[in-house]
Amino acid sequence: GTAPGIFGPEETVDRSTLAVIFWRMAGEPSTEAEAAFQDVSQEKWYAQAVAWAAEQGIMTGRSADDFAPEAALSRQELAVLLYRVSGEGSRIADEMLQQYSDSEQTAPWAREAMNWAVANALLVGRSPEYLEPQESLTRAELAVVLMRYGEWTDDIAAK
Repeated sequence: GTAPGIFGPEETVDRSTLAVIFWRMAGEPSTEAEAAFQDVSQEKWYAQAVAWAAEQGIMTGRSADDFAPEAALSRQELAVLLYRVSGEGSRIADEMLQQYSDSEQTAPWAREAMNWAVANALLVGRSPEYLEPQESLTRAELAVVLMRYGEWTDDIAAK
């Protein structure tokens, strides 16, 4: 939550929050690394998680020096990050995105991951017509996508 007893479902998810979520999903592993970004103070509540996520190659900075911890996370960024975490490497044809009239708004660096996320029903459109890949992700959407991701990994493990 965002405070005791408050979830804030319509609030946007920032990059530091997702780093902490991935770190917690991994069991809060310790790391000797420090966040090597100018905008991540070692005293911040997310510093260890950001350092771990960068060390693991899950998350990178928005530049070599800046992580942008408070920047809103877009739907296509989440797809890329889940794709990295999953270890998937198979290419999926672009036709998965073509079902949405705004598919051309997906950045070239995110197309493969977005196709993967849509093909595996992890990420769906905000409406039947629009995927809105560059829009900020809400906490409610993130909760749903992470639930689907957990079910997807369970299905993969069962095969």
